Amino acid sequence: MKKNIIILITFIFISCGSQKNAISDYSNYSINELNNKKTSLELKLNYELVNHYLEQIERDDIRHMALTKIDRGIINPYWENDSELKNYYNKWKNAASKVADFEEKFAPELNELHTQFKKKKIEKDEYFRLNRESRAKLRKQYPYEYPKLSEDHISSLKTMWKQTGRIMLEDYKKQEKLFPTYWIPKNDREISKKTKKYKTINQELLFIENELNRKKSTT
Repeated sequence: MKKNIIILITFIFISCGSQKNAISDYSNYSINELNNKKTSLELKLNYELVNHYLEQIERDDIRHMALTKIDRGIINPYWENDSELKNYYNKWKNAASKVADFEEKFAPELNELHTQFKKKKIEKDEYFRLNRESRAKLRKQYPYEYPKLSEDHISSLKTMWKQTGRIMLEDYKKQEKLFPTYWIPKNDREISKKTKKYKTINQELLFIENELNRKKSTT
């Protein structure tokens, strides 16, 4: 029993020592160097959080909907100026247009239903019930054409948002700017902060901040 306790204590000391050694010694850094390192780690931490969430979207572990919460003033310039994103955006617009044209031709009641809902002339539950019924009829009447158009629309929409998030993040990295995180649900942000990589970066950042505070208090 005593031997096991000694082994356990030894293991804890070794682990703590290894963890400490993995983080650089900043005692000889100037305040200016520490501030620069702090900024660098804050960016790294931000990118790691956003990247972890984007990877979940890219794997289809979670839906892309959170990305739609990013301010259009931030997104639109990418859709307008990035040639790769323009292509994905145009593919989605084309797919959306084909679905809309098909619905307008074979289920014009959907447009009327949408207008009534916008004008608050119909309750939400009733709107969705009638909407589902109309689309079910379309799938039954056109079992190949309509599902194919719908799938192309949804697929192109998902791809566009996935690529938008990824290309934006890589651009923010190049510019060394903090990527906005307000669009990521709070619970998901907390989950992303529990990854090993995030914790490692955050621990080093805490060391830097402690060293900064120590140096400032002695000057």
